[in-house]
This record gives sequence, structure tokens and C-alpha cells, in this order.
Amino acid sequence: MNGSGGVVSTAEDLARWLIVHNNGGAAADGTSLVSESALDTLHTPGPAGGDYAMGWDLDRSGDRVTRIHHGGTLFTASAEQILLPGEGGEPGYGIAVAFNSAGAWERSR
Repeated sequence: MNGSGGVVSTAEDLARWLIVHNNGGAAADGTSLVSESALDTLHTPGPAGGDYAMGWDLDRSGDRVTRIHHGGTLFTASAEQILLPGEGGEPGYGIAVAFNSAGAWERSR
């Protein structure tokens, strides 16, 4: 597999990934890994509009983005990554859930 269907990760790595996205491109220790403008590009829908931005789905309340997320299921595994941006200088939150899952036909055997 390629792309997100081929990613193998750990809970710790997923946490680090989400921290960078919610921390202006910096790791938890403050090391800058990607520019804020690059993150803005990743989290901004293209010229066609809508609420899809380079792999991320955006949920809004008015003009404010309230949730940035991406998830999926591939064969026997599922995952969801969620960013809850902070407001007024408050830090945001990141949530990652990854689990093994089988199709309904597997559970009925």
C-alpha cells in the first residue's frame, strides 16, 4: 500500500504528529519542524472551496474551524485523527484513535 493506507505508527508518534499540527509547526519541545504558513496551506481548502484541505476534513461554526480531522478503514484496521484548535491563545487538542477491526462477516464466524 502507499499513502495513508500504508502508514505504520505508534500512539506516541501520532501524538507528536498532532502536536506539530496544533502547535504552529513546532514539536512539544519547541523545535520548529514546519512553518506556520505551510500548516495553514495544509489546513486550507483549495480554490474549488468546500471543507476538504489536503487530506483533512474541516468542520466549521460560522467562519471558525472547530475540528480538523481525517480517518479511514482499510481491511482490518481503522484510525481517526482529530485536531481541536484552541481559541484566544489557548492551546488546542489532538486526538488519535487507531484500532484493529474486522468486517461484520469476520465477527459472525
